[in-house]
Amino acid sequence: MKAFHELFGDDREWALDNSLRRFRVRCSRLGDLPQRDHYPPDWITIVRLSDGFRMVLTERCLRSGEPFEDTDWYAARRLGLVNENRRARGQQEV
Repeated sequence: MKAFHELFGDDREWALDNSLRRFRVRCSRLGDLPQRDHYPPDWITIVRLSDGFRMVLTERCLRSGEPFEDTDWYAARRLGLVNENRRARGQQEV
Protein backbone atom coordinates (compact mmCIF):
# COMPACT_ATOMS: atom_id res chain seq x y z
CA MET A 1 0.00 0.00 0.00
CA LYS A 2 1.94 3.02 -1.24
CA ALA A 3 0.08 5.65 0.83
CA PHE A 4 0.22 3.86 4.16
CA HIS A 5 2.72 6.46 5.38
CA GLU A 6 0.13 9.19 4.65
CA LEU A 7 -2.51 7.65 6.92
CA PHE A 8 -2.71 8.70 10.57
CA GLY A 9 -4.32 7.56 13.79
CA ASP A 10 -7.10 5.03 13.56
CA ASP A 11 -7.16 5.26 9.73
CA ARG A 12 -3.65 3.80 9.80
CA GLU A 13 -4.63 1.08 12.30
CA TRP A 14 -7.75 0.28 10.28
CA ALA A 15 -5.66 -0.11 7.12
CA LEU A 16 -3.39 -2.58 8.91
CA ASP A 17 -6.36 -4.67 10.06
CA ASN A 18 -8.15 -4.46 6.70
CA SER A 19 -5.26 -4.57 4.26
CA LEU A 20 -7.32 -6.02 1.41
CA ARG A 21 -9.80 -3.13 1.43
CA ARG A 22 -9.55 -0.19 -0.96
CA PHE A 23 -11.53 2.30 1.14
CA ARG A 24 -12.50 3.10 4.69
CA VAL A 25 -15.87 4.73 5.36
CA ARG A 26 -16.21 6.33 8.79
CA CYS A 27 -18.00 9.17 10.58
CA SER A 28 -16.53 12.57 9.75
CA ARG A 29 -14.41 14.23 12.40
CA LEU A 30 -12.35 17.37 12.94
CA GLY A 31 -9.49 17.63 10.48
CA ASP A 32 -11.28 15.92 7.58
CA LEU A 33 -12.02 19.37 6.16
CA PRO A 34 -9.77 22.07 7.66
CA GLN A 35 -12.37 24.85 7.49
CA ARG A 36 -14.99 22.94 9.55
CA ASP A 37 -15.19 22.94 13.33
CA HIS A 38 -18.03 20.39 13.55
CA TYR A 39 -20.00 17.99 11.36
CA PRO A 40 -23.65 16.96 11.34
CA PRO A 41 -24.05 13.38 12.63
CA ASP A 42 -25.01 11.99 9.21
CA TRP A 43 -21.77 13.04 7.46
CA ILE A 44 -19.21 10.41 6.55
CA THR A 45 -15.63 10.51 5.33
CA ILE A 46 -14.39 8.19 2.61
CA VAL A 47 -10.66 7.50 2.98
CA ARG A 48 -9.04 6.04 -0.13
CA LEU A 49 -6.27 3.78 1.17
CA SER A 50 -4.19 3.90 -2.03
CA ASP A 51 -3.31 7.58 -1.57
CA GLY A 52 -4.85 8.79 1.71
CA PHE A 53 -7.37 11.00 -0.14
CA ARG A 54 -10.39 11.91 2.02
CA MET A 55 -13.81 13.13 0.91
CA VAL A 56 -16.59 14.24 3.24
CA LEU A 57 -20.14 13.42 2.09
CA THR A 58 -23.60 12.93 3.53
CA GLU A 59 -24.22 9.32 4.54
CA ARG A 60 -26.92 8.82 1.93
CA CYS A 61 -27.67 10.35 -1.42
CA LEU A 62 -30.63 9.77 -3.70
CA ARG A 63 -28.46 8.25 -6.44
CA SER A 64 -26.40 5.81 -4.36
CA GLY A 65 -29.21 3.46 -3.38
CA GLU A 66 -29.79 1.64 -0.12
CA PRO A 67 -27.63 1.84 3.00
CA PHE A 68 -24.28 0.19 2.45
CA GLU A 69 -22.80 -2.94 3.98
CA ASP A 70 -19.63 -3.27 1.88
CA THR A 71 -17.47 -0.16 2.29
CA ASP A 72 -15.50 -0.74 -0.91
CA TRP A 73 -18.66 -1.00 -3.01
CA TYR A 74 -20.25 2.01 -1.34
CA ALA A 75 -17.16 4.24 -1.52
CA ALA A 76 -16.50 3.35 -5.16
CA ARG A 77 -20.15 4.07 -6.00
CA ARG A 78 -20.19 7.43 -4.20
CA LEU A 79 -16.86 8.56 -5.66
CA GLY A 80 -18.08 7.41 -9.08
CA LEU A 81 -21.13 9.67 -8.73
CA VAL A 82 -18.94 12.58 -7.63
CA ASN A 83 -16.66 12.06 -10.63
CA GLU A 84 -19.65 11.80 -12.97
CA ASN A 85 -20.80 15.23 -11.79
CA ARG A 86 -17.27 16.63 -12.06
CA ARG A 87 -16.91 15.39 -15.65
CA ALA A 88 -20.24 17.00 -16.54
CA ARG A 89 -18.93 20.34 -15.22
CA GLY A 90 -15.56 19.93 -16.96
CA GLN A 91 -13.68 19.52 -13.64
CA GLN A 92 -10.87 17.15 -12.79
CA GLU A 93 -11.88 13.82 -11.23
CA VAL A 94 -10.90 12.86 -7.69
